[in-house]
Amino acid sequence: MAVAFIDPVAQTFFVDAVTHPKGMYAHSIDLMFKKKDTTTFQPFTIQLRPTINGYPHSSLIHSGAAIGQVSLKPNQINTVSGVGSDIPVFTNANHYTRFEFPVPVFLLPGEHAIVLFTSSDDYQVFISEIGGTRLDGSDRRVEKQPYAGSFFKSQNGSTYTPYQDIDLMFRLNACLFTTGTTSLVLENVLPSANIQYDLIKVSTQELAFKDTSIDYFFKLTSNTTGVTDASYTNIIANQDIVLDERKVVLSTANGTLIVKADLGTTDNTISPVIDTTRVHAIGVKNIINDCGLSSENFTITNGGSSYSSNATVTITSGTGTGAAAVGVANVTSGKIESIVVTSGGLGYTENVSAVLSGGGGSGATVTVASETNSKGGPALARYITRKVNLADGFDANMIRVYLTANQPSETTIEVYYKIVADEDPTLFENRPYVRMLNVQQGDETKLNSSKSEVDTDYLEYLFIPKTSTTSYVGIDNAVTYPLFKTFAIKIVLRTSNPAYIPIVRDLRALAFAP
Repeated sequence: MAVAFIDPVAQTFFVDAVTHPKGMYAHSIDLMFKKKDTTTFQPFTIQLRPTINGYPHSSLIHSGAAIGQVSLKPNQINTVSGVGSDIPVFTNANHYTRFEFPVPVFLLPGEHAIVLFTSSDDYQVFISEIGGTRLDGSDRRVEKQPYAGSFFKSQNGSTYTPYQDIDLMFRLNACLFTTGTTSLVLENVLPSANIQYDLIKVSTQELAFKDTSIDYFFKLTSNTTGVTDASYTNIIANQDIVLDERKVVLSTANGTLIVKADLGTTDNTISPVIDTTRVHAIGVKNIINDCGLSSENFTITNGGSSYSSNATVTITSGTGTGAAAVGVANVTSGKIESIVVTSGGLGYTENVSAVLSGGGGSGATVTVASETNSKGGPALARYITRKVNLADGFDANMIRVYLTANQPSETTIEVYYKIVADEDPTLFENRPYVRMLNVQQGDETKLNSSKSEVDTDYLEYLFIPKTSTTSYVGIDNAVTYPLFKTFAIKIVLRTSNPAYIPIVRDLRALAFAP
């Protein structure tokens, strides 16, 4: 029987719902060939397809063409003449040709189809036909179909015609699995540079059934110590996992991020499946700090003169502690050329200043960016609202900010406002920010130090100005402006441990007229 590329043939079969109530995995299909293409050497292809109303699907392939389709070249195909003693039997491995799928193909209980096609006219496969003479030499006739299912021919690859008295000679090989639990261990690909992260999600694509299980675990590496966990931690796949400290995938060593999956089954006909090509560990690094200083926060306004060595930088602030820096001198020019921070400290959010001393020179001056400046500052995580213009006649002298936030004990939320009066010639962008107080609602004379105890604990916070009104003195003149026309709010997010971050869910800013 010749099979052409545009005119495939097909054979349907059933997965018995009684013996395989959960379905089964097809490992391979064995076919018997009488002839193969020895002239043009065209391949022969089979596909596993679903059926529609008992007919092979015109295009859909089980698990896709990469898995549910197999092509073999003529040199991979065995032939048997079917004459005399050379009759096809599946007990002889030289008689049949096995089409093994790249991975087992899962089939639900019900009807499915094997579709065969090639672009050569020289292939012939064995069939069984009602009324035909058996090839075992007994001269007996084929009296009944060997199994449930139907044989089909197609004239165009999409429309199939059934032949009730013909069946394909084939053997479907199903998988039998070892019951119990098997572990799959996956290690990270070596990155080109260290990758730090504070949150991780192990993303997988899996197939599981009743009487099967998949449990996931991981081992991570501390960013502080560089030591990988000694034991596995059980996790839930496809969910965000907030870590208790920053972790790292090292570029100098394999296995600094390990994912293990334990696959179990109590039924040897079925197994859970994980697509290892779609197992991903997605890490998120929180870009946040505790407002420590860095060299980028310093601006040299005057390099000074006669510096023969580095100068000491003395940093002052009403809120920050622990920072230290040196002014690096160019001994040729005698000027301070850069500021190098040797210790960042923490909390440098308000009115930070610095002076230089020593080094044999004088005259060098620097400025330090803080969150009260019109722009810039040491915070890595901040949110700034758009500029809000009040309606004419509604100029205000008070502002209040309400936040609903999750604020772990390691974190701090600071709120600032920026305002400008309608009569003030200063550009809004050049106005400084003013830090607000976090106070208790109901008694605004007391500060609010409450923190969230769990990650679902969202609290409402009230922030008010430090003074009874928002009256201010203009930058370019000595005029006092009791009211403001325009305002913006800035939220600064801080943490002492980047694995723990504050989260702001709601923001309301209210401006009040006198």
